[in-house]
Amino acid sequence: MTGRGLEPVRGRPLFLFLDYDGTLVPIRRRPEDAVLSRPRREILRRLSRRTFVAVVSGRSLADIKGRIGVASVALVGNHGLEIACGARRWRHPGAEAVRGDLGRALAAVRRRLRGCPGLLVEDKGLTGSVHVRRVRPGRRAEVEAVVRDEIGRRRRTLMLTRGHCVLELRPRLAWNKGLGVRSLLAGLEAEGRPFVVYIGDDATDEDAFRVLRRDGVTIRVGGTGPTFARFRLPSVREVWVLLRRLERDLRPGP
Repeated sequence: MTGRGLEPVRGRPLFLFLDYDGTLVPIRRRPEDAVLSRPRREILRRLSRRTFVAVVSGRSLADIKGRIGVASVALVGNHGLEIACGARRWRHPGAEAVRGDLGRALAAVRRRLRGCPGLLVEDKGLTGSVHVRRVRPGRRAEVEAVVRDEIGRRRRTLMLTRGHCVLELRPRLAWNKGLGVRSLLAGLEAEGRPFVVYIGDDATDEDAFRVLRRDGVTIRVGGTGPTFARFRLPSVREVWVLLRRLERDLRPGP
């Protein structure tokens, strides 16, 4: 796939949505090590001057804002539960209502698994992540059992989802990345029906592929299993090849 492979956007406004980990940056053993390079940040900056660009992540809004560092790029954090776009700020009220239960569940997981080598329990405000990438494979079942038990104690308010070597504690809401993107699009003014391009790599991006499959182009990065995405790219490197070509194609003519 190339930038010119997105030719249908010529007659419709383009809205580009990009996952972060595993899409814009390779997945790292430690989440804090997933850093966007300055040259790639500049590509996003130039793209966002010519078309709408948003980064959609399971990370908190504050975290992803610090990693992108481009004011003209909209942000969708915590799997669609919070949005920053220009002066607009939004948080899902249902997620706000169960923050107490989330905090208690994460505290209990930390207490029960204290001393488990490599475990990282992350409170992201509206969701929580239990990272097991650095946990010995023989202890991962124990970690999952504890997380499931704490979710079970709060099953009316919380639910469990999976990502790449991470267990996600989320509010029990009919909400996901795709609906977060739809909410953002609904609040924007566009001339004509938007042509949406969504690129992601994780199971949580499948929600967006499913919701957005009639709106434009959906692209899965990596993986060989079934997907709702229309196209695939093999790795982060090819994502940036596509974004560079798209940025060149969108440059004003002479």
